[in-house]
Amino acid sequence: VAVTGVQTCALPISAMLGPEAADAQTAAPPAAPPVPPMVLSSPAFKDGEMMPVSYGDIRLTNNVNQCGAEARKVSPALSWVNAPARTATFVISMLDVDAGLGAAHFIAYDIPREKSGLAENELNDPKGFVAGKNYRTENYSGPCPPAGPAHHYVITLIATDLPIGALKAGMTRDEVLAAVVGHNVGVSSLIGKYGR
Repeated sequence: VAVTGVQTCALPISAMLGPEAADAQTAAPPAAPPVPPMVLSSPAFKDGEMMPVSYGDIRLTNNVNQCGAEARKVSPALSWVNAPARTATFVISMLDVDAGLGAAHFIAYDIPREKSGLAENELNDPKGFVAGKNYRTENYSGPCPPAGPAHHYVITLIATDLPIGALKAGMTRDEVLAAVVGHNVGVSSLIGKYGR
């Protein structure tokens, strides 16, 4: 039996429901809140400011410290926040960028993701992470620039996806940086100045 008199409507549902419904259907979903960046800082000095004199190295000549009478080779206190979710370990280093091609004063790695800082002097007695070789083949060498303008020391924190044990012991800064290429999931830097 044929049914007659039935009309079909070609209008989209949004047109029948009104402009508000059309806007609701075409509106993009709300954007996710931005992820806060990882930030490295020190309780002892602000970015771009002078570091405490006690951070200077100890290099004795005739029982006189050539790096300054108040230098005590104290490694810097550091802290960081907002590590990326993919972080497995951290790498941290300090480079004197005014010393020729640069002098690495420390390189530490295999720092577990649960850690959020280094206590003052912790680099001189590392526990729970690896201290590599700096330019003087030590765990930590404090600043000791020649007399004159202050040198700039760039402290860099790298979050990596490398598990603990992926890097061998006794590596230099250059070796560590080469090994983390492709495994870097976040970076933050802090600059301290030191002069005599």
